[in-house]
Amino acid sequence: MDLATVGVTPERTSDPAKALRLVQRDGAAILTRAGLSEADARAVGFSIFNRTLLAVPSGVKVSDAGDRGQRPSGSSNATRSQCHTSGYSYGQHYPDAVVLLCQWQSEVGGASILVDGYKLFELMIDDPEYAPLAARLATTPVDQTDPGMQPLIRPIVSTTDRGRRMLVTANVEHIRPCLDSSNPVADLAMIERWYDLLDAAAERVEHPKLRNGEALIIDNYRVLHGREPYEDQRRTLWRLWLWTEDSAYGAPSVPLHSDNRHTAA
Repeated sequence: MDLATVGVTPERTSDPAKALRLVQRDGAAILTRAGLSEADARAVGFSIFNRTLLAVPSGVKVSDAGDRGQRPSGSSNATRSQCHTSGYSYGQHYPDAVVLLCQWQSEVGGASILVDGYKLFELMIDDPEYAPLAARLATTPVDQTDPGMQPLIRPIVSTTDRGRRMLVTANVEHIRPCLDSSNPVADLAMIERWYDLLDAAAERVEHPKLRNGEALIIDNYRVLHGREPYEDQRRTLWRLWLWTEDSAYGAPSVPLHSDNRHTAA
């Protein structure tokens, strides 16, 4: 498989309507002249998704200290963040869109890693070596529950009632075979092979970089995202999780935020 082809290099535009079309076509887009504040990040969400929005919670500052001073185990500005799905602490109600607005970028490092899960899955289906793995990813439930948060037990790849494919991939420390799995050894091997494939793709794809005042909009059902290591510890982004009419299960009934502060089970 040519993993270089599964990267997303978002097109830039200053037009919110065009940005939406680009997200629908490519899985991601960059809106220029988007602003620098949390309020600007929310304005990006409203301007792009408009009347289809179900929920626009407050944004969260993401900096070297991590999200609210939290970060995955072993992660720092000097490490690459692994490609993942945002908001899986909300369980199956995880957001279907994400906005990342750049307030301050590191001159060295900090580029985004964007892997098109749809393209990767199609490549796997067409490759005899990986087709069995693709089949298991679409049929084998795994437990991706953020400990203490809303339960998320489902296959990594599934399809909504409207026929939209949806991928979900938690941080690696939060995924495990289901307790009632009939073959946990095989399920664990599937999980490990999936993450190895994502890591290999992250090495091969182009790494687009946001400039100050730009916003990256991501289809969170399709594109798995991470970031490269960076040097300037002032690097700051505003993250916004969004729920639209295209979300498979709608907005959660619990209070909403762009982090897991309200997602306890």
